Amino acid sequence: VGSAPLSSFSAKIDLARALHLIRDEEHRGLHIIRKIRNELAHNPDCDFGDQKIRGLMKNVPVANESGDNRHHFQWYAASMVTIIEFDAIPSANGRVREESYNDWYRRGKDTADAPFETDE
Repeated sequence: VGSAPLSSFSAKIDLARALHLIRDEEHRGLHIIRKIRNELAHNPDCDFGDQKIRGLMKNVPVANESGDNRHHFQWYAASMVTIIEFDAIPSANGRVREESYNDWYRRGKDTADAPFETDE
């Protein structure tokens, strides 16, 4: 039985990058978050002190001066959500609006009857 094309977090991350909704740094960061999450979720004996998790945390671009990998991971994941909320989502919405307008315009509608009332 096959899986749906976008059923995995990895596939969604890669699609967001392919659509230029996220930058390379965000793409790498989300894959690090995914790998850490998978390791913690699928290995009940794993914690933030394990060597594999510490190795993955070294790839997180912000220095962790406290040495608390759990706190650092939470901070990093929250910062990635913030970046996506403020960059990727407006970018996607803008593309949808632009493509909708272009489709409307190509159908030969009266240009005085704009498809969108505001720039929201």
